[in-house]
Amino acid sequence: MESSGKRIRDLLNRTAMFLFYLFVAYVLLLLVVRLFERRMIFFPDYPSRLEGEWHPRALAPEDVWLTASDGTKLHAWWISHPAAKFTFLAFHGNASNIANREPTYEFLRDTPANVLALEYRGYGHSEGNLAKRVFILTPTQHISSSSTQNVSTPSPSSLSANL
Repeated sequence: MESSGKRIRDLLNRTAMFLFYLFVAYVLLLLVVRLFERRMIFFPDYPSRLEGEWHPRALAPEDVWLTASDGTKLHAWWISHPAAKFTFLAFHGNASNIANREPTYEFLRDTPANVLALEYRGYGHSEGNLAKRVFILTPTQHISSSSTQNVSTPSPSSLSANL
């Protein structure tokens, strides 16, 4: 009887130590990610970043300029649909610009919906630098938040949560 109690205690001790080591490893991983997070974000700085069709005939986008709270001018396309019941707020993703996402915007417009495709700071024709943390916009057109859907591709689209 005593040996089975000892085995149970040993098993509990080993399990507790394993969980403790797992917790320590997790905390260390979080610390490393936090320390190096600025180096893990891809900031495109290549000559072809303005490639794409800037005047797509199929979409007929209207160029819209929005002003962030710090005065930075941000470029966007307003793509309207006459029978739209709602509006998609679309973000292009990290390694591109709105001109490279024409098929996506065409699909969204044909749902039918309006599309407001916004470029991040420092991408496409937008001014500024993405490293800035201020991302509050003052739109020139009113769009009801109850009829707006957010569509984005991976990072830095998490910034869109502040809109």
